[in-house]
Parts: sequence; structure tokens; C-alpha cells
Amino acid sequence: MGFADQNGWSSAASLAPHLLLQLSGLTFSIPRRRIVTGSRIWPEYRWHALVFTLRSLVLMAIAVRYPHAETCLPPLLVVLCAMAAADFSHCTAWYARRGESSRTIRDLAAPAGAQYLMSATQFHATTGCLLTRGRLSVQLVSLCVIQSAAFVMTLQRRGLITHRQDLCLYAGLLGFGLAVVLDDFSARGVLPVAFTVANAAAIARLDGGANKYILWAAVGLLLPALCAPERAAARVWRVLGPASGCGLVASAWRRGHSERRLGGAKPL
Repeated sequence: MGFADQNGWSSAASLAPHLLLQLSGLTFSIPRRRIVTGSRIWPEYRWHALVFTLRSLVLMAIAVRYPHAETCLPPLLVVLCAMAAADFSHCTAWYARRGESSRTIRDLAAPAGAQYLMSATQFHATTGCLLTRGRLSVQLVSLCVIQSAAFVMTLQRRGLITHRQDLCLYAGLLGFGLAVVLDDFSARGVLPVAFTVANAAAIARLDGGANKYILWAAVGLLLPALCAPERAAARVWRVLGPASGCGLVASAWRRGHSERRLGGAKPL
């Protein structure tokens, strides 16, 4: 996308508007608590969006500065630090003490199955973050999703769209992001293995309750070896990839079926 041909200052100038846009959101006064449907910006979300915007920008800077790096350690450290910042900084801990904490997707007024699949896309994006080198498409689409989601919620706040339309647009943004991530995996020649690993991570966390720091540390350390050309080309991944994808869909269906059976579906 031209970043590799720029010097450091030109690259920084190209990325700065994304950071400035995110920082400008801190100047607005917004309600302290999230509304019931969850489709408007609230303070905790704003801080989380800033943290993950910074994650994308730092990863892009690493990719521009070291386009041919063979290790996943710098991206892994960035990913883990972003998680810690979102969990323990001024964001979640402070808002939880005030009773103002809310999970972006899991507390959204949406069917349980849709929540599950939307959450799963974040695992593919994080796997893409761990593979950051040379190509910047995953980080750019992450910025697009973060900043477009805020715009969509602003439209809902102003009454220009309904909550259902907001939900559909947000799901569409996540779907677009997933398509770009999978295209990036394909361009790197690791689509079956990376898709399988991301699906397995999602199932381990969403269904098994695995500790996310241990989970992503393990993924980050194992992924380079699994994505080595001789291993990534193994036929087993062409079986495990679709199988793990079916496992995700089955888990989403099971959650939706259980919600409908218990009559606990959230209103749209």
C-alpha cells in the first residue's frame, strides 16, 4: 500500500490522522452508562477503542520498520499489552467499580448465536495481528471497523437508524473485517492453518473459558512454527479448517437454540 516506500516520517504522517480521529472522541460529553440496547457509545467503550486503535498503529509501525522480521514476539507483546491495558488500566477496572462496565458484544441486545459469531471474528483479527509483517491490511481494516462502528453508533444516537439497522451494520463491518483477514491469510499462504488456530482459540475461550493471556501467549509462540511453509502445506489443515469452522457455527446455533428454548432472547 505504499508504506514500505516511505520514510519513517511519511509513514507516521499517514497513520497520524487515525490516532487524531480517535483522540478527538475524548472531547465529547456522553452518558456515563450504556443504554439497554447497547448501541450507543459509552465511556468504557471509548477508552477500549483508543487502546485497540493504538494496538493497530503500533503493529503497523513495527511492520513498516521491520517488514521482513521472522519472529512473532513483538506483535505478541503488543497484543498482550493491549489486553492488559483494556482490562486493568483506567478502563475496565475503574468503570467496574462505578457499576458502568459493559462488554461490547456480549452485553449487546442481539441473539446469542449472533453474539457468539461476532465475538469469534475478533479471534481471527487477533491471529492476524500476530502475523503482522510486511502487509498492513489486517491493521487497516481493524482501524476501519473500530472507527466506523463509532460512526454507526452516532447515527443511532441521532435517531437516523434503528437498533436493528445498527446491529446489521456492525455485523457487516465485522464480516468485512473477517473477509480481509482471511484474504491476508490466503496471501501469506497460511489460510487453512491460521483459520484453524483462530477457530480453536475462539472455541477454547468462548466455550471453554480459557484464560486469554495464557491462550494468546501459547498461540503467539506456536503460530510461527505452524505457519512454516512445510507445516502450513500439510493436508490435515484442509480438514481441520472446515471442521473447526463448522464447530464455531454449531456452537453459535446451540447458544441460539438454548436462548429460544428458554425464552430469553434479547429484544431488537
